[in-house]
Amino acid sequence: MKRHVIVVGIIALILGCAGTTQRIGFNMSLEKVERPKDAKERFGEVNTTTVDSLGKKYLLFEDNLVKAMFFFGYEQISLILENKSDHTMKINWDNAAWISPTCESSRIIHSGVRLVDRNAPQSPSVIVRNGKLTDSILPSDHIYFSSGKYGGWRYLALLHHTDVMATDMQSELQKAQKYAGKTCGILLPIEIEGVQNDYIFTFKIGDAEIMKRY
Repeated sequence: MKRHVIVVGIIALILGCAGTTQRIGFNMSLEKVERPKDAKERFGEVNTTTVDSLGKKYLLFEDNLVKAMFFFGYEQISLILENKSDHTMKINWDNAAWISPTCESSRIIHSGVRLVDRNAPQSPSVIVRNGKLTDSILPSDHIYFSSGKYGGWRYLALLHHTDVMATDMQSELQKAQKYAGKTCGILLPIEIEGVQNDYIFTFKIGDAEIMKRY
């Protein structure tokens, strides 16, 4: 499968100067997609590329069943999923998973789920035939509550978590490079006509780089 590379920013760092920020990005690519054994006969060949949508560069996968586009943010992943079939489709979130660079699987929640209910059962998302779902997903174990005067809900980064007061970008870049060459992934269970089809998307993490200020 041909690999397409995209640079995505995943770390926002607040510098000592108010209002000035930098970020570290990774070169990400969609390395492979595992489908059910009979998927080629049922859903056809696959296509992977990158697309520009709403000002973001998305990693795209497409076969005759779905068109899935992913954009990696700092804490979560934006997902646009199109149902290309003539049947209603369900996304069974309780069976979905985030696969970390250390190959650990964790539960996924999506937008609309209250943070306090992050470990509760989730209703499936329904996509009508030829319809589209725009959503955001993140690992539930990356969410925690911090008490105290300035407490509240907090999120860990998808990959490299950095102290927001860090100012030594070269040091942060060196730390982030440990992820280069590793992979992460998403298990997305797609049910159609009563049959669950497990799609496993594997993303390759490339070199880290300091992105320009914005």
